[in-house]
Amino acid sequence: MLTVAFVRHGLTDWNLEGRMQGHTDIPLNATGRQQAAALATRLQKECWDAVYASPLSRARETAEIIARRLDLPVETDERLLERGHGQIEGTTVPERIAQWGENWQNLELGIEHAEPLSLRGTSFFLSLMNQYPNANKRIIVVSHGGLIRFTLKKLVPQTEVIPVGNTSLTRLHCVDECWNCELFNCMEHLTEAFLLT
Repeated sequence: MLTVAFVRHGLTDWNLEGRMQGHTDIPLNATGRQQAAALATRLQKECWDAVYASPLSRARETAEIIARRLDLPVETDERLLERGHGQIEGTTVPERIAQWGENWQNLELGIEHAEPLSLRGTSFFLSLMNQYPNANKRIIVVSHGGLIRFTLKKLVPQTEVIPVGNTSLTRLHCVDECWNCELFNCMEHLTEAFLLT
């Protein structure tokens, strides 16, 4: 059985400011690094075989913090990039309304459409299935909120997919080429870690 821990990157300053990140390469902030360390402590209690990440630094660094604890390398894959948000990257909702009006969401502003986004994500998962056929492998995949939501909706259509939190853990299993979601958007490691500090 193939098991995948689908992880969103840690917190960034733009997350705090409500700015759309997309392909803009914004690094983790100090809290984001603490969140990644807390998740690493949680994942260290289990056995994992590989770590993959989006090449954007916020995801890659999250993966590196985890991978160091597990003594594993990090492999990056372009298919795990966040949704491209075109002209709205770097802006907040009030700034978008000021620039393009209340109906900015209905405008063509270079935002990557949902279908190619979900196809990117599912293509990566298909490659995992091909790489580890009929193998009991456990893989960590660190990516971004949009990519996680749209990929999960494609892989497990019956799952109600809501926005996911920073360093949230979503665990998927593949049996007979069918994916199921065992755990969604779990952040109990943050509660435990930040209560101890």
